[in-house]
Amino acid sequence: MDLNIRCRKWATGTIMVALLSCGIVPAQAITLNYSAQINQGTCQISLDQTTLSLGTVMLSSLRGNTLVAARPFTLQVRACGDFLSGQTPAIKITGQGMTLSGKWVFRSSVDSVAQGVGIMVAQSNTPALYSQTAIADGDYINLASVDLIPTDADFQFFAGITCGSSSDCTSANVQPGRITARIVFDFVYR
Repeated sequence: MDLNIRCRKWATGTIMVALLSCGIVPAQAITLNYSAQINQGTCQISLDQTTLSLGTVMLSSLRGNTLVAARPFTLQVRACGDFLSGQTPAIKITGQGMTLSGKWVFRSSVDSVAQGVGIMVAQSNTPALYSQTAIADGDYINLASVDLIPTDADFQFFAGITCGSSSDCTSANVQPGRITARIVFDFVYR
């Protein structure tokens, strides 16, 4: 039995020497680095115009419960891809303003000189009326149901000048001057 162990040791030692003398090099590790950017689905959104001039409005044309110089604009939603699981794709509308007679009107307090007036925005395919629901700061327009990819769509809006109700549209409350507003349409999930 002693001879059997010695033969194995000799054979193992001989193979090791033979492998080393043949120039066999031990294996080396090679690292492969991976990287990726994971994005949530989004849509391309644009407006058919970036500046909407409502022109010059005479103070005498401002009357209670009316929308004056209403002009249309269109929000275009295109090339939506993928979705965020469990969320609803939407457009969030934000902008500085105030409430007149229970209706939100957009107006920049820094750039506006006129008093007692604001710009009312309503989503409508026909010329908007004061009686329609006004879009307010923080409102959402859902583009699709939860877990669905929105399809291409156009959303029509009208923006016009208002001084609110008849009780708000008095010469004591309404003062002439420039009125400006900035409204942001942002693609979000909620």
